[in-house]
Amino acid sequence: MATQPGQAFEDLPYPLLLLGEDFALLQLNRAAREMLPALEGQPTVIRELLGAQPGLAGLLRSGKGISVPLLAGGMVERPLRLSLFPRSGEPGYWGTVASEQTENVLAPNLTAHLREPIAEIFALLPLLAKQIEPGQDPKVLLQLNRHCYQLLRDTSLLSQLSRLRSSLQDNRQLCDLAALTDSVCHAAQELLLPGQPPVQWNGAAHLELPVRCSGDLLATMLGALLSNALRFTRDGNRIEVTLTALSDRALLRVRDHGTGIRPEVLPHIFAPFFSADPYEDRAPSPGAGLGLTFVQALAGRLGGTVSVESVFGEGSLFAVSLPLAAPMGNDLLRSSSTDYLLNRYSPIFLQLADFCRLPDPG
Repeated sequence: MATQPGQAFEDLPYPLLLLGEDFALLQLNRAAREMLPALEGQPTVIRELLGAQPGLAGLLRSGKGISVPLLAGGMVERPLRLSLFPRSGEPGYWGTVASEQTENVLAPNLTAHLREPIAEIFALLPLLAKQIEPGQDPKVLLQLNRHCYQLLRDTSLLSQLSRLRSSLQDNRQLCDLAALTDSVCHAAQELLLPGQPPVQWNGAAHLELPVRCSGDLLATMLGALLSNALRFTRDGNRIEVTLTALSDRALLRVRDHGTGIRPEVLPHIFAPFFSADPYEDRAPSPGAGLGLTFVQALAGRLGGTVSVESVFGEGSLFAVSLPLAAPMGNDLLRSSSTDYLLNRYSPIFLQLADFCRLPDPG
């Protein structure tokens, strides 16, 4: 019979978790409750985390310890690492939680090193295009161009995530979310490849929704939501984008009528580097798993929220609520009506690289 921890467990100065043999969360000490208040009342969250990474449960049952990022779908505000190990002489497992100290150091340096070779490849593409003889199939060149955009997208998202989590992002700019959404949706519809679902947008005339954030970050957020919807949608279904003005907030919703998200996948969709094949047939291939992480991180940084409703087989609805900002001093409300089609490295080309017509590599 298992022995329950006593007062010493409760008073330990570091966070400690007690799990049952089935990996259900049984108890947290005071330090763990203070660090992870959202874990209380969710006994299956650790079990779901282990279930998403096959092999980890087997290692624990064999008597070995494991260490994994704690990424329970928005459960934590900063990067944390969960370590689990078997209880000595008792059934069940202990868990400890510590802050991830290396992410904010590694991500900017990694992305800085990656950007240079990607830029050099982009610069070489026009030279390669000139080597193609008339009548030759340019398919390989086009694939290389698309792969470059995918790499640039992922490195950009990783860099932006690091800045958001390091409090380095400057959000003093005032942006009109309504005009930006209108511009992004029209650009996306113009660029989507034949056969992709149409993007329907309920653009409201004369609506201004000031949000204190750079237009590029908001465009990246919306682009990531559209990319996710496109990944889960087939067979002529549409994607609907709506924007509603509430009393002091803007509510942006992106709905698709595609396959929906499998129930066992739903708790993990905001986790960094987590991706799942929506159709389990490898087409379209999953992304790097950073888009929705960025959406959640940006919404949280701006004092907003992101939520998802999904029915497997019917579709999904993502809703982002952002606080509206009042102009201060000499604030200029930027219309954000930028023509994203003219900027070959705009957030639209980057976020929709898997689904849109890209600029000619030549």
